Amino acid sequence: MVSLFNKFMVNNAGLGSVAKLVDQSGDILAFIADDSAYITPFNRQQIREERIKAQLIQKDDAWGNAVLAAEQHPYFKSQIEFLLDFSGILEDWKKEPDLGWDERTDEEYFRSFQSYREKASQLFVGSKLKAWGEFRTERALLTFGNYLLKKGQNSSFLEDADGPISWKRLLRGEQLEDSGPKRGFVKALLDTIDLEKGVAESLDDAIATNKAGVAWRQMLVNDPRLIKYCTKRRIRVVEDWNVYLLSRERRSTDHADLFSYNCFLNEVEPRIKNGGLAPFTSANYNHAKSDAYESSFSIAATKQGVGLQIWNFGSGFCIRFRSGNQECIDKCKSHLSTVDKFTVDGNGNVKLPANQVVAAIQAIASIVDGVTAEEQK
Repeated sequence: MVSLFNKFMVNNAGLGSVAKLVDQSGDILAFIADDSAYITPFNRQQIREERIKAQLIQKDDAWGNAVLAAEQHPYFKSQIEFLLDFSGILEDWKKEPDLGWDERTDEEYFRSFQSYREKASQLFVGSKLKAWGEFRTERALLTFGNYLLKKGQNSSFLEDADGPISWKRLLRGEQLEDSGPKRGFVKALLDTIDLEKGVAESLDDAIATNKAGVAWRQMLVNDPRLIKYCTKRRIRVVEDWNVYLLSRERRSTDHADLFSYNCFLNEVEPRIKNGGLAPFTSANYNHAKSDAYESSFSIAATKQGVGLQIWNFGSGFCIRFRSGNQECIDKCKSHLSTVDKFTVDGNGNVKLPANQVVAAIQAIASIVDGVTAEEQK
């Protein structure tokens, strides 16, 4: 229970509280466990946690050993309220602060506490989150909700070092009195972990089911390359349909629009490589280096002299013809303008739903092939 003594401030109020602890040093566990004891200026969340732990330790040696084992974990460092919360003990304590359980209830809480402790200790090893490869923990967590914490305009996949965007902060909760919903996503993840089956296998199962529901989270769950792009573990979520992957921390350096980059990696580039979008034979992603420009990807049918630039504009995608003979371009635009939900704006750009990008490219490819064949006759 070291954390209680590390939180006081050296001022008159703090000294008064420490003096009370010294006065009660003969039975300090009972003093801390007493809900009527007045201890300041430790934060209320920490006081609550210490009181619950003191009461558990007083129950018997099994509880004492279990609490001590959790507290001594190198990453948790005595802050284990999340285990008390997940096992149901915290909620029970709020209703009945004396924790006067019957034997059966005590056994159930003990098993639950131990189970969450063992699972959490598999995710956090030493002083950091264990790397299971391909950002498995992060992606599995995203299936349950947006666990990311914000710092300024950015959101973080979280860091090991204690701070506002750390795993410690997530486990501690968002507010002193109410942990908020994000810590609950960790509980949901731990509930899916089967230690006999294996942690990595359990994480893979959560990823495979992908119940994220929101498109940007689904994309991050499905493809670890999207998180890997974020070398500083930062993204910027402007809206659910407007999300930037940041190579560093600002949009003044390389960054990518999540939706267009995902489309490029998973829909367009593989088809280009296997000839599925012939005569288009090359594809490149254009990373933006300023918030004045949007990132995009380009594809080209080199022999035919036709190129396309494609980007996400929020409610859909936009295709711009970068080169090619005018007859070919006019035929493409004429055809695409007849497709439901496709429009050609005043600048000649084709706007279309995000899920129709590949279909549009295939239609353009077919027209380019046709025009080329006619010219060769």
